[in-house]
Amino acid sequence: MRISLRVKSIIVIVIFALFLSGVMLSVTSTIINNLVDRDYMKQADELAATVAAVTIKEPARRLNDAVLERYHSIDPDDRISSEEWGTTDFNSYIARFSDFEKDPDFLTIRDNLRMIQELNSVNCLYLATVDAESRTVIYLVDADPEEPCPPGCFDPLYEINYDLLTDPERGFPAYITDTEDYGWLVTAGAPVRDRAGRVICYAMVDIDMEDIRADQRSYVLLCGGIMLVLTILISILGYVLVEKFAVRPLRELSEAAKKYCREEKSNIRHGFAALQIRNNDEIGDLADSMKQMENDFNEYYTNLLGAEQEIQATREQAMRINEIANMDALTGIRNKRAYDFEAEKIDEAIAGGFRDFGIVVSDLNNLKRINDKYGHEMGDISIKMLSENICGVFKHSPVFRYGGDEFVVIIRDNDLKNIEKLIEEFEKETENIRFNDRLSPWQQISAAIGYAVFDTELDKNVADVFKRADNEMYICKKRMKSL
Repeated sequence: MRISLRVKSIIVIVIFALFLSGVMLSVTSTIINNLVDRDYMKQADELAATVAAVTIKEPARRLNDAVLERYHSIDPDDRISSEEWGTTDFNSYIARFSDFEKDPDFLTIRDNLRMIQELNSVNCLYLATVDAESRTVIYLVDADPEEPCPPGCFDPLYEINYDLLTDPERGFPAYITDTEDYGWLVTAGAPVRDRAGRVICYAMVDIDMEDIRADQRSYVLLCGGIMLVLTILISILGYVLVEKFAVRPLRELSEAAKKYCREEKSNIRHGFAALQIRNNDEIGDLADSMKQMENDFNEYYTNLLGAEQEIQATREQAMRINEIANMDALTGIRNKRAYDFEAEKIDEAIAGGFRDFGIVVSDLNNLKRINDKYGHEMGDISIKMLSENICGVFKHSPVFRYGGDEFVVIIRDNDLKNIEKLIEEFEKETENIRFNDRLSPWQQISAAIGYAVFDTELDKNVADVFKRADNEMYICKKRMKSL
C-alpha cells in the first residue's frame, strides 16, 4: 500500500514531537527532582548540625536520662508506638510521661527549638534518643506548637539507619520519605554531645516537601499539555505544507532535535532559538512554536531555580545562627564554645607536628564583692572592662570569655615571642585602672594573669597547656591577695 509523503511527514512529525516531549519531560523531571532532593537534604543536614550545636547540653542530658529510665521501667509489652496514635492504649502509655512536659529542662529546650523552627520555617524540630535494645526512636522534646509528639512517644528505627546502633556518631544522614500520614519529608539528625564528646541524643529536623512536589507535578502537567497542543499543531501544519519548502526546514528541525538530545543535560538550552528558519508560512510557525516551547521550558527552569535561591537564603540564615552561638552576649568576643572548637583544631595540628603556641589565662578579682555591694549590672561592667583591657593588649590574638569572669587568649607568632612584654603591659594597664580615682569603684578592676607555652616535655595537648597557665594565674592571684 502506497503511503503519501504528506502522511509519512505527519507520522514522522508526530512521532518526533512526542519523542522530544517525552525526553524533555523525563529530563526535566529527573533534573528537578535531583536538584530539589539534594538541596533539601543538604539544608536538613546543616540545620540539624546547627541545632545540635546550640542545644543546651546539661538539660538535654538530664531529660534524656530521665525519659530513658522511665521507658525502660515499662514492660515491653505495655509500650505503645506512635503507629497507634489516638487510641486508648496509646494515650494511657503516654500519660506515664506527662510529668516531663512541665519539667524546666523540657520547657527550656522546647522554647529554644521553637525559636529556631520559626526562624527557619521548617516542618518540625525535635530531640530524640535511640534505644538500641528495642530499635526505637524515642521523642524527648518536639517543637511543633500544634500537635507535638509527647515525651516517651516512639517510632521504629528505619532499617536505613541501623548503622547508628553500632556507630552512634553517625547520626541520621538526611533521607527522604513519602508516607500517607506525613507526605513528602526530608529528615536528618545530628548527635548532641556533652562536654566530654559523648553522644547524649539527636537533634532531628523534618522539612516538608509536599508543596514543592505539588508545584513540580503542576508544572509537568502544564508542560505536557503545552507539548500535546504543539504536537497537534505541528501535525496539522505538516499535513498542509509538506509540498512546499518542507524537506529542508524539517531536516534542520530534525537535526536540531537530535543535537538537543545529545547536549549535556542543563537547566537552560537555546538549540531551537539558534535556528535561522525564516519561512513566512506554516513551517516557519512550526519553528517558532518549537522556540516558544523551548522558551517556556527555560522559564519553567528559571522559576525552579528561584526555589533554590530561597534554600540558599535559609542556609545562610542557619550560618548566622551558628555565628551567634559562638559569640559571648555580654562582651561581644568569642565564647567557650568557640574556644573548644579552636582548641580541637590546634590538637589536630599538634598531631601533625605543630608546636608554636601558648595560652594566657586571666581572672577578674573581687567580682563577688562587686556584685554583692553594687549589683550584678556593675559586675557586668567590671567584666567588660577586663575584656576590653585584654583585647587591647592582645590585639593580634584571639580572646575568649571562658567562664563568668575568666578569659583565655591563644597566642602565636609575634605575641608568642613578646609574651613577657605583653604580660607586663597588661599588668601595667590593669594597675593604672585600679588606682584611677576618676573611675567608679566597680571600674577600678584588678585581675590576675598567668600563661604557659607548649612544651613537648610537659604537654600532649591544649588542655595540658591550659592547666599550667591556669595554675600560674592562681599563683598570681594568691600573690596579689597577700599584698
